[in-house]
Amino acid sequence: MNVMAPVLADDQARLTALTAHDRSLLVEAGAGSGKTAVMAGRVALMLAAGVAPKSIAAVTFTELAASELLARVQDFVEELLSDRIPRELSAALPHGLSDEQRKALTGACENLDEVTCSTIHGFCQRLIKPYPVEANIDPGASLVDPVEAELAFGDTLDRWLRATLDGALPSLVSELVYHEPVGGLALVREVADRLRRHRVLTGPPSPALPPLIDAVRDAADAYKDFVASNPAREEESIAAAEAFAGMSERLVAAGQGQSSQSLVALLIAEPDASLLTGSGWRKYQKKGKWEAAVKLKGLPKARGGELNGEAERLHNAARDAWIDLKGAVAARVLSEVLAAVAPVADGFRAYKRAAALLDFDDLIFAARDLLRDHEPVRQALASRYAHVLVDEFQDIASVALSRRVRRVIAPPPGRQQGNARFRGAMPRRRPPLPTRQQGRRTPAVRPRAAPTHRGRQGEPPVRQVRPAHPRVPRDR
Repeated sequence: MNVMAPVLADDQARLTALTAHDRSLLVEAGAGSGKTAVMAGRVALMLAAGVAPKSIAAVTFTELAASELLARVQDFVEELLSDRIPRELSAALPHGLSDEQRKALTGACENLDEVTCSTIHGFCQRLIKPYPVEANIDPGASLVDPVEAELAFGDTLDRWLRATLDGALPSLVSELVYHEPVGGLALVREVADRLRRHRVLTGPPSPALPPLIDAVRDAADAYKDFVASNPAREEESIAAAEAFAGMSERLVAAGQGQSSQSLVALLIAEPDASLLTGSGWRKYQKKGKWEAAVKLKGLPKARGGELNGEAERLHNAARDAWIDLKGAVAARVLSEVLAAVAPVADGFRAYKRAAALLDFDDLIFAARDLLRDHEPVRQALASRYAHVLVDEFQDIASVALSRRVRRVIAPPPGRQQGNARFRGAMPRRRPPLPTRQQGRRTPAVRPRAAPTHRGRQGEPPVRQVRPAHPRVPRDR
């Protein structure tokens, strides 16, 4: 018996997501809008279309989500075979199951446990387990407890820090910790943790610093010369120009040489307090004062506006030159810290390999490398999984595994088959606002032919750190 359901604004989009098994789709919507039901319904309808259960893989982020998804698929199959059309599938099956669909679903029901429904880490473990040699892992390797892994990594980092800070020669890390013990150590620990989890992590390109130091000095000199040589004296502008001149002198002194001490001295240099407010740089607003200054010299009022405009331009140029230099210094520091801390991540991986241990990140990278580097393995997996569905795609695509699965495991000619990506929200773009009809929120669904990744094809995405402050950006 069919269940009458209200007509929703996105019924056509839902129908596409449920029935277009020969297309790659992206489903994006907020929490509670029915993404899991759409994903489970898509699997159920694939089974009704004759797709073998063992050729379907559904990948989720947590074990709870995996068990709930499989339970939802089982519920849908049982309801369909009992002549009850679930509300979520009513648009796809307005007249119930056909004889062919019922026959296919009955056969699939006996082998429903062959559907691969697991977390991303469980899926990766399933991929690499038959191929330990190709995956370059110990055949007897076991998963390390996350708490044990954190402790072991912390010990590795602490040993490296002690050796670095006790070294006879100064280093960038030791200089940072010396000048800023709390912030320096926090930066080092965060960089080490990011290198452990991402492996491919690079700092942004940094331009040469001497030309930027020269630019700061030239901008400060131009500002100072302008206010000093002008017949009308505006005292606050003169003071600001003197402040910029003092800042540039300190930078020139700090930037002598290419040592770690010089780089840290440039990093910790601060603007003159008179140029700042509680929230940032003080805005240049001196038009009234310049008009008063030219009036004392018997000059026309319009001349005050002209002088204010030129002084404002020179003031902002000096400020911008300082900001550009500080950004480049931060980028250089971060790049060098990344290079300095790299042995910590390498040492931790060596420890795990010697102890025949794998953590969750190892599973993901090993699966990626296995699929990327071994054609026979790709062919074998392509014959196994024809349809791959990924839940919470934004959380489990950190090394482009889903792209590799999409392009390698199921690469039929023409459109790529049965690989849908599901996500709850766009991190960089505000998701479409859900509409409300009959008390339900409805997701926006749109097809996408291929995922977008940074980096060249066949390479992991490179996370690039922004040159704003020597911090590693937060995960998105």
